[in-house]
Amino acid sequence: MYGRKELLEKLQPYKVEPSSNSPPTKWEMGTRDQALFASIRAVTDYLNWLGGEVQRDVGGGLGKYSGRRRLLKAALTWIEQYEQTLSMTMLDGTENALGLSKLRGLEVYGLKDTASIHLRCPTFSFNIKGADPKSVADFLWKKHAITVFAQDFYSRALKTYNVPTAIRASLVHCNTVREVETFLAALANTLEHFKVT
Repeated sequence: MYGRKELLEKLQPYKVEPSSNSPPTKWEMGTRDQALFASIRAVTDYLNWLGGEVQRDVGGGLGKYSGRRRLLKAALTWIEQYEQTLSMTMLDGTENALGLSKLRGLEVYGLKDTASIHLRCPTFSFNIKGADPKSVADFLWKKHAITVFAQDFYSRALKTYNVPTAIRASLVHCNTVREVETFLAALANTLEHFKVT
């Protein structure tokens, strides 16, 4: 029986000539994709810019960080908090639009408890009872210029609900509460269109 270190030494992966014959560098496949580095740099620069814009709004928890790390932590904390706000709005709605959890005829999959909103991401899967998901997605696009997708998303989660296809709407930190409200109003109109009451 080999120990972990001996096993890694014994393995002979395909590698480029100049790479060491010892782990972990013997798994080096050659020069990395430079375009990938450029995109990582752009994302990091954006998050640092955002962190500078929102760090005052984040409050505590940044004390042990400084420089770019502080800005990155501020951005990611703010994004997480804001996306939770978007998720709560999507589920509960506003005074102008009913949320997913209150729209009759809608089957929403996944976590719906707003007390546990910190456990979910702002991506929502749902179906309109009795309506073809692709027809619903087409209607939302043609009538309201809203893009959602209807497919299986290669997701085992849908199998949990015994659902082959669902509609998915995803939010990110550059969406607004107003946009969520517009989406919910469009979805209510879609329910009416498909005669769900």
